[in-house]
Amino acid sequence: MIKNKFFDDLETRSVDERNNYHLKKLNYLIKTAKNNKNQSLRFDNTLETLEDLASIPLLRKSELIQKQSDYPPFAQLNVSEIKDFAHIYRSPGPIYDLDGHSKDWWRFSEHCMLLVFVMEILYKTVFLIILLLLAPCLKKQQKS
Repeated sequence: MIKNKFFDDLETRSVDERNNYHLKKLNYLIKTAKNNKNQSLRFDNTLETLEDLASIPLLRKSELIQKQSDYPPFAQLNVSEIKDFAHIYRSPGPIYDLDGHSKDWWRFSEHCMLLVFVMEILYKTVFLIILLLLAPCLKKQQKS
């Protein structure tokens, strides 16, 4: 049974706390990316607000495919050494994707917890419905 209705403290943050956290993380990623010559061309400044994110030019899928073809396998866009990644995925295109080491890299834990919560409610609901449907039968058996 779930004892806390929130997965973690991140869910209870204020809007300002959440935005400041995201801004700090994005600026760290930008700072790291600027150390890569192929990434640094896309980033001029640090972000002052999350709305400034729109000022960063997008890297289109077609451009990424061409870049990865010219400079295999990751177009020299990875900001960490290849040895620091847990997996390398190849998707249609082809496009090569990396993922790192983390206990919840794809951030599915929160959604899995929600699924458990929903399943628990569903289980209780079905149980109650069965009881309600059987109640008249049980009353008849008690009378006889």
